[in-house]
Amino acid sequence: MLAQWYPPILGGEELHVANLSKALVARGHEVIVATLEQQGLPAEEFDGDVRVVRVAGGLQRFEALFADSARRSAAPIPDPLLTIAINRIVSRFHPDVMHAHNWLVHAALPIRAARGIPLVQTLHDFSLVCAQKVLLRNGRACSGPGPIKCLTCTADHYGAIKGPITTVANWADGLAQRRLVDRFIAVSRAVADGTGLTGERSEVVPNFVPDETPPPPDVGMYQSQLPSVPYFLFVGALGRLKGLEVLLRAYQTDGSLPPLVLIGYRTRETDELLRDLPANVIALGQWPHPAVQLAWTGAIAGLLPSICQEACPTVAIEAMRAGRPVIASRLGGSIDLVEDGGTGILVPPEDRVALLGAVRELADQPGLVATMGARARERSARYTASAVVPRIEAVYRAVTAGAR
Repeated sequence: MLAQWYPPILGGEELHVANLSKALVARGHEVIVATLEQQGLPAEEFDGDVRVVRVAGGLQRFEALFADSARRSAAPIPDPLLTIAINRIVSRFHPDVMHAHNWLVHAALPIRAARGIPLVQTLHDFSLVCAQKVLLRNGRACSGPGPIKCLTCTADHYGAIKGPITTVANWADGLAQRRLVDRFIAVSRAVADGTGLTGERSEVVPNFVPDETPPPPDVGMYQSQLPSVPYFLFVGALGRLKGLEVLLRAYQTDGSLPPLVLIGYRTRETDELLRDLPANVIALGQWPHPAVQLAWTGAIAGLLPSICQEACPTVAIEAMRAGRPVIASRLGGSIDLVEDGGTGILVPPEDRVALLGAVRELADQPGLVATMGARARERSARYTASAVVPRIEAVYRAVTAGAR
């Protein structure tokens, strides 16, 4: 597995890699995760029976390049130091397959070209065609890549120098990926369509959660921070892309709504967005995953009002698994997951009035919440390890058969 981050660094993508690795080990495979080194974490350790090896790159040494020093990402181009480190792991363990999950794929492309080891790439976002990864332009959904608009868009996002360099590098390596990756896995139809992936070298396989959720360990210190009454729950990056600004504006208009609990990691926008919060909004910062699972037990519903195209939000699957309906933007991979009117409510992105109406509807109708929640739990069975992991194993069998 090649993933730029791995737990204890948390996010939907990181949980997916951890869950997939553990599920594969349980099914008899040996799994080594190559991930970026992080301050305070060992160079090598075991997460259960999954071997985690942390590798050093060149870009990560420049802390000023990253909004969060604990989430230093890979570059959109091959990093020679990362390629050397990953090649050492390949020489040590002789894997049958390399499975990349984000920009760390760029460091693996030279190894694929030189050694012929099959390379699978799961697309958790739109990075194959978009240097911002989210197909968003001027705060609105982007219709697709184009030379002029991509260059100006990334200049606004990353800066006048860094932006165009990132764009050109991402284009060039995107071409290399299409040539060298043996099989692409898109996590939703939205990702497959947005990246132009069709044909026998790609398929849609969603994210998933474990079949059984173990009881959370002692998380009493977190329990005490949650409201004593039912609340709505937002879990995700505390930034505009996740629709947090729209959500807070909706809550500012009605002080009688049930409490809103915000859990997630900080972005450059967090301080600005969380300034002068309404009285019924509680911001709790980033929590460990077991504590987030605990938070779902007291929630009325999960809120996912993203303004960008979510690829396949695991947070929605976790809410459904907990028997909670989801209010989400009618955009991206959320459309695959949330059955509008059945397991939740889909609203137009950035529509504060529609979002507020959906929140009020569920707040006022506990019977509807219970019905939707039961249907959500039932629907979540199609997004469990036993349903999804065999489909990924089939991809491995196909690419290794071709290699032989």
